[in-house]
Amino acid sequence: MKSLLRTRLGIITAALWISLGAVFFGVGGDDPSRVSLFGAVKVDGKPLEHGTICFFLKSPPEKSASGGSAIRHGYFDLKESGPLMPGTYTVWIIGQVKQSASAPEGQDAAGVPLPDRYNEKSELEVVIPYNGTHHLEFNLKL
Repeated sequence: MKSLLRTRLGIITAALWISLGAVFFGVGGDDPSRVSLFGAVKVDGKPLEHGTICFFLKSPPEKSASGGSAIRHGYFDLKESGPLMPGTYTVWIIGQVKQSASAPEGQDAAGVPLPDRYNEKSELEVVIPYNGTHHLEFNLKL
């Protein structure tokens, strides 16, 4: 009876140590080959209030976004879509820039969409190195 109790206590103790090791050393945790990204988007020096940022892996060409995030008050964070693999990405930034209170007649009071060179015909490209870039800054011009 005592030997059975010792065996069970030994198994429980070993399982506890293995579990603690997994928690403290990250066994089964995040994939180290992926990079989490966050950053800022400014248009003519001012934060883009609301929008969307998408990352498309260039090689092999992806037809859908590899990752993306909402832009709020000029900031984005890819926590929701998950980290990206290292590689070269085409970046799309979609949003509208608010017009001043004295916007010319005929212009939408909600704002002007960002030019196609930042989204559908994007000229933006970033290289995400292995365990590299975590913070990105985009300074766009209208």
